[in-house]
Amino acid sequence: MFATTNLGAEGVGDMLPPHARNRIITVRMRKPSSDEWINNYAINNDVHPSVMGFVREFPQVMQSFTEVNSPDDNPYIYHPKRQAKSFCTPRSLECASDILHQREHLSDDTLTGALIGTIGERGALDMMAFVKLADKLPTLESIKTDPMNAIVPDSASAVCMVVYRALASLDKAWIDAWFKYMGRLSKEAQGLFALGIKPDTYKNKSLVTTNKSFTAWCRENNYMFGADKC
Repeated sequence: MFATTNLGAEGVGDMLPPHARNRIITVRMRKPSSDEWINNYAINNDVHPSVMGFVREFPQVMQSFTEVNSPDDNPYIYHPKRQAKSFCTPRSLECASDILHQREHLSDDTLTGALIGTIGERGALDMMAFVKLADKLPTLESIKTDPMNAIVPDSASAVCMVVYRALASLDKAWIDAWFKYMGRLSKEAQGLFALGIKPDTYKNKSLVTTNKSFTAWCRENNYMFGADKC
């Protein structure tokens, strides 16, 4: 059996008397890094590409307040010295993802207000920049049906969002089309895709690693990973 609790410094009253603590084993867990959260959780759980792009661009949203000397050093996260009703955590970021999946039903003002109430003002305003960026991404349908002519975004952040969206939604029907499209992306973006499929927890790992187009890509690009194997 296991249970989770908060740090005493968070001031939420999760305290046990010594005789109760003596009956359990306590282990302090760290928060995931931005890459760990994206690759091991977000990609596999339908987190919105705008949220993944935001987290990659602002990895400090995964910091613990114990790593921050002053609350002003990281305006995105919870800090016991700052009174904030909303802030970025893995939990609130997933809630923001649920809101973004309903974007077609929301005005920009409503969406911004909802995000402010979910991840805080600073996080919401920065995330909205990625929402606007997502409007300029190629549609999945265009990649599936015409990979050699589908739009390739100009900005690195937009390309990352395209890669994360593909990792999250790939299936057998269009994986070959994806690799044709991926060949038009920068080597850095191709490497980002390869890193995304490396974790054993990746839901489409066998689909990708057994694909002839991917094994051919590995042979041509194995220099990118040194001792690592695709």
